Amino acid sequence: TEVPARSSSPYFLIAQARVQDALIAVHTAAREMAKAGEKPTVEKLLPLAKVHLAVSADAVERVMARNQFLKRPAAVSEGATIKPGEPVAARFEGAGK
Repeated sequence: TEVPARSSSPYFLIAQARVQDALIAVHTAAREMAKAGEKPTVEKLLPLAKVHLAVSADAVERVMARNQFLKRPAAVSEGATIKPGEPVAARFEGAGK
């Protein structure tokens, strides 16, 4: 049997819900425009969509920022070659020289 496809991130459902919120907000704005007799066009709705998607992205980032495990490298221990808070790429500086 095949394993069903699934997201690799535990934040996927949160992100998906926030994008859905943005979509609903833009759809609601389009319906309100139509009710007011104004034609909802991409040019009119795109700025609103960008704002709502930015708000959604910020919401997901705030949730992710609460995860203490993402604030430091996974394998920081006594004698580690990388210090807490140091970018992982720093470990590879000068490699291959």
